[in-house]
Amino acid sequence: MVGRDKLGIKPVYFTQNEKFPFVFSSEIRPLLLNNMLNSTIQRSTIESYFLFNGFTTDAQIINNLESVNPGEIVSFKKNKIIKEKYFSIDDYTNLNIEENQNFSDILKEVVNDQLVAEVPVNILLSGGIDSSLIASVINSKERNVNAFNLSYKNKRYDESMKAQIIANQLDINLEIFEFDIKNNEHVINEIFEKLPEPISDPSIVPTYFLSKRFLNIRKQFYQEMVLMSYSPVMSGIEAFLFLNIFQSFSSLV
Repeated sequence: MVGRDKLGIKPVYFTQNEKFPFVFSSEIRPLLLNNMLNSTIQRSTIESYFLFNGFTTDAQIINNLESVNPGEIVSFKKNKIIKEKYFSIDDYTNLNIEENQNFSDILKEVVNDQLVAEVPVNILLSGGIDSSLIASVINSKERNVNAFNLSYKNKRYDESMKAQIIANQLDINLEIFEFDIKNNEHVINEIFEKLPEPISDPSIVPTYFLSKRFLNIRKQFYQEMVLMSYSPVMSGIEAFLFLNIFQSFSSLV
């Protein structure tokens, strides 16, 4: 029996073969290295990847390799694969929020749940609406919060000044790392060696660079509350206008 987290943040793969009726792993590579599945790629999945700029939930990248869906438990009983759903976000879309509970209270409650950790909590601060709001909530609960930001020589993409303004207002220590475009080739080569499957989002390059710098400098394990500056939670980007398009494909994601 194997399960995946509610939102599908961590991948889980499973397969079947003549020797082993049920094999699972959090990465594809161990399955390939131990000859537990072939390396034949599904052509239709690749076509779908380029069409939707990513893989659909039920896509099979490699023949006979399946992925456990978010909020799902997969078990092997009586020579059969059984899939059971233990969580669905659809069950929570029409909940009635108590009249005396405003958005601020809900936000604080959700963020505080993520602060339960045995290690210090740090944040990636972009200076945008989302990360600034959450940084404010964290700062009201945690002492000595550290924030990290990635700056660019190209001022069109650089948000370090915004992040510094927010950090000063919240009295948070902010460390800024500069990303030089010359690092692209080296970082991309490293990512190819580590990612289990393709990612179409180019921000993975600077995000990986920042995470690696963060770990190398601290030399100890920290929990990060990762906040991508493009997330539309607080309607902080123009892409939110395309919500209707994404909803049209909700059944495929």
